[in-house]
Amino acid sequence: MNRRIKVLRWTYVVILLLVAGYVGALSFGFLGKQTAAVSGGRSKKIELYTLKGTVYDRHLTPITNAKTSYYLLVDPRNFVSADKDILTELCGIEDKVLEKKLSKESIFILQSRVKPPALKGVYVFEGVGRYQDVAEHIVGYVDGEMRGVTGLEKSYDSALSYFGGQKNVTFATDGRSNPMTGLGLTVSGEDTGYKNGVVTTLDIDLQKELEAVMAQYIVKGAAVVLDTDSGEILACASLPDYDAERVEQYLEAIDGQLINRALSPQTVGSVFKLVVAAAALEEGIGAFDALCSGGTVVGDLEFTCPKEGGHGEMDLESAFAQSCNVYFISLAQMLGTDKVMDMAKRLGFGESMEIADGLYASGGMLPDVTGHSAKQLANISIGQGDVMASPLQIARLMAVCAEGYLLRPSCFQGFYVDGILRSEKWLDYKTRVLSDEVVEELRRICIATVESGTGSAACPEEGGAGGKTSSAQTGQYDSDGKEILNTYFAGFYPAEEPRYAIAVFAENGVSGGATCAPVFKAVCDYLRKY
Repeated sequence: MNRRIKVLRWTYVVILLLVAGYVGALSFGFLGKQTAAVSGGRSKKIELYTLKGTVYDRHLTPITNAKTSYYLLVDPRNFVSADKDILTELCGIEDKVLEKKLSKESIFILQSRVKPPALKGVYVFEGVGRYQDVAEHIVGYVDGEMRGVTGLEKSYDSALSYFGGQKNVTFATDGRSNPMTGLGLTVSGEDTGYKNGVVTTLDIDLQKELEAVMAQYIVKGAAVVLDTDSGEILACASLPDYDAERVEQYLEAIDGQLINRALSPQTVGSVFKLVVAAAALEEGIGAFDALCSGGTVVGDLEFTCPKEGGHGEMDLESAFAQSCNVYFISLAQMLGTDKVMDMAKRLGFGESMEIADGLYASGGMLPDVTGHSAKQLANISIGQGDVMASPLQIARLMAVCAEGYLLRPSCFQGFYVDGILRSEKWLDYKTRVLSDEVVEELRRICIATVESGTGSAACPEEGGAGGKTSSAQTGQYDSDGKEILNTYFAGFYPAEEPRYAIAVFAENGVSGGATCAPVFKAVCDYLRKY
C-alpha cells in the first residue's frame, strides 16, 4: 500500500514538472518562438510627442510647456466610427482629415487639451502641452516638425530645440504593424530637458490682463506696455488671436489672426503731433498761438478740425489737449519740412527695431520729403497720408516724451540653464535725444490731454497719466460709405516720474478716446495694484 502511494506521489511530481517545463518552453523556448511568429515577433515605437525648451516670463513663470495635454494613440482597426465627432471636437481636427487618417488603417497620434472619455481603439497618455493661449504673437508657433516659424520660437529655435525632449510609445505588433490587443503599451523617452529655455521680459500676469481688457473693447488691434527706463517689453498683445496648437486653420484666414499687429506698420494720426510739438519746443517757439475757426486751407487742400465751428484761440497746451488740426498745421508751416522730419527721425520714426535675435518690429514709413509742398507738410504734421508706425514705435515715442531717451526695446533677457539665468541684456539700450526742458513741456501737454482734453477716459484711479488720442484716416470705407479709422491712445504712467509707456491701437475704432483710452486706464489701474 505504501509503495502504491509513493508511486502515485512521484507520478504527480513528474506531471507537475512536465507542465512547468511546457510553460517555460511556451515563454522562452521553441513554443515561445512559435507564439512570437503569430504576433509578428516585433514591436513598434512611435513618437508620442516632442517638446522644445520652455519660454519663460521675467519672473521665471513658464509661458510655454505649462499645461497638461492628452495624447491619443488611435488604432483605426478597433476604432468605432460613431465616435468620430468626439475626436473632431476634442482635437480640433476636420472631419475630412480624420477620415483620411482612419482610412489608412495605421495608428496615429492626436492631441487634446481635455481628457477624453473611454473610447474603443483609443489609448490615452497624459503629457505636456506646448501652448496655453497667452502671448501667442510674441511667442510664435512651430510647424509640424517642431521648427519655429514666427516670434521667439523662430528667433531661438536652435536653443529651444537643444533643450527639448521626446516621449515615445512602444507596443507589440501583428504582421501589419498594428498594436496587438492585450499585449500592452509602454511609454519611454526623456522630456525633462525642456525645463531649460529662454527668459523673456514679459510679465505673464500683466500680459493676461492686457489681453482680457483688450478683448472687451477691440476686435482688431494691438497694445504694448514698455518700461520707460530699460526699454523692456512687459506685455505685447495683438488681436484677433489664434490657437497655436491648431495653426493650420488660420493659414488662409482673412482676418489676419497670425499677424502681429503690435510690430506691424499702421497709420498714425494725431499722435504725430508730438513730433511737431517737440520740434517747436526745441526751436523755442512753443509759445505760439493760433486762432482755430474749424478749418484751414493749404494750397488747394482743405483741412478740418474735430470740433465743428472751431476751438477758438489756441496755445500749445490747449491745442494738443483738444487735438486741434488747424493749430498744428500752422505750427508745422512755421517750422518747415526739414525740422519736422528731422525730429521724426530722431524720435524713431522710420527705424526698424530688433527686439530679439532676428525678430524685428517694422520701421513703418516716413514719406520722401524731397519736393514736398506746403499741403503735403500739412498732411504729415497731423499724422495723415503716408506716415506709418508700429504700436511698439508709438509706445517708444511716449517713453521719449516721459524720459527724453530713445530706447532700444527688447523682449529677451537671456537663457535659463540648469536653474541659472544667464542674462544677455543690451549694452546700449537708450540714447538721450531730448533735453529735460523739452521733456518737461511735453509731459505737461500730455497730462493736460488726460486731465481736461480728449483723453479723459484714460485717466487712472490714482497716479495720473499723460497721453494722446488719435484717429487716423485709412482711405478704406465700410458698407455704409463711412471711412474706417485707425484709432490710438498712447501715453505714460504715472504722471510724475513715469515708469511705463503704453500704446493701444484699434483698427476701425470709434475714436482714440472711446475705444483705446479705456484699455489704457485699465492697464494703469492694474499696474498700480500689482
